[in-house]
Amino acid sequence: MKKVFVLAVAVCLVLSIFSGTAHALSGGDIVGTWRLENIVLNSQIYTPEEAGLEAAIIINAEGKAVLITSEDDKPKNANWLISGDTVTFKSATEEVTFSYMGGRLIAESDGVIMSFYRVSEGIVIDVDSPVKTDAVIGDYIGTWTDVCIEVSGLLAKLSDFNNGMTFKITESTVESRERNGKEEAVNIFSCAMNGYSLQVFNNDGTSQLLSLHENGMIAFPLLGNTIWLKNDNGPIVTPRPVETPQPVETPQPVETPQPVGWTCVSCEHEGNTGKFCTECGATKQQTPDPGGWTCTCGAVNEGKFCSECGLPKPSDTPATYKCSKCGWDPEDPENPPKFCSECGDAFDENDIVG
Repeated sequence: MKKVFVLAVAVCLVLSIFSGTAHALSGGDIVGTWRLENIVLNSQIYTPEEAGLEAAIIINAEGKAVLITSEDDKPKNANWLISGDTVTFKSATEEVTFSYMGGRLIAESDGVIMSFYRVSEGIVIDVDSPVKTDAVIGDYIGTWTDVCIEVSGLLAKLSDFNNGMTFKITESTVESRERNGKEEAVNIFSCAMNGYSLQVFNNDGTSQLLSLHENGMIAFPLLGNTIWLKNDNGPIVTPRPVETPQPVETPQPVETPQPVGWTCVSCEHEGNTGKFCTECGATKQQTPDPGGWTCTCGAVNEGKFCSECGLPKPSDTPATYKCSKCGWDPEDPENPPKFCSECGDAFDENDIVG
């Protein structure tokens, strides 16, 4: 039978830096199938297609993982262990630690940064179910659709790898529809019972056996892996329950105690309680009431003159000047020179005319 797809398998999985917030991991965060999203090298970001590298990780809840890349032809088994916000994969030859941030698994090695995203959560079927030894042709007749692929004892959906498979079985033929990415191939083969298994005859003269198991599924061997298919009216595969992370209690903000007394505006010394700063001697600055005004001595007043030093309240409009001695008008009456340019008399409050 025509090959459905090629699962090139192994590990080069030291992957990705991806912006996000780290948090304490649980098994439910990582169980499932993860695919390579991008590679960062020399500050350049590459897609798997641009880099010429496809990679995936299949993770189950029992601490096992299978690492897969397009550069290798064998799956690489590993064990995983969570520590805080990281998960470490340890195979027979190497150990790689990933951070979990922004829903991605992230790692870096030798200047190469790669990121993986989860395409599906883990699934559970009874792969240890025995073969149905009293199966007859009628048990095989019908339409069968892929449930998952078993790689080194771990399960993943074919759709995780953009693949799919459907068998339409009659008493004498098997119509195979196999999808690889966007391409789909349809082939028809002859078949016949061979004991309790269904023997499918390929066009090249070889044959394969499809076995029906007590779990109601057909096991189809392919390229050293096993594809499990269910009848359209067969059992429903239940996704593996994923642990729900417990909400993190947000700490309440701690109120900062306010300093006792007042803070000097001149030297910023805190804790003054009298009318004068104990550090520099400056007068306490008061907050004016609505409509009030603050004198240069620090007193707050409401009248036209300061109650402390007697200075008049500053005018809301700038004062204008004219020489009281000779009558000369400055070019800028609001900002006269220090002395009259005609008679030399000094400008002071006696020269204010408005």
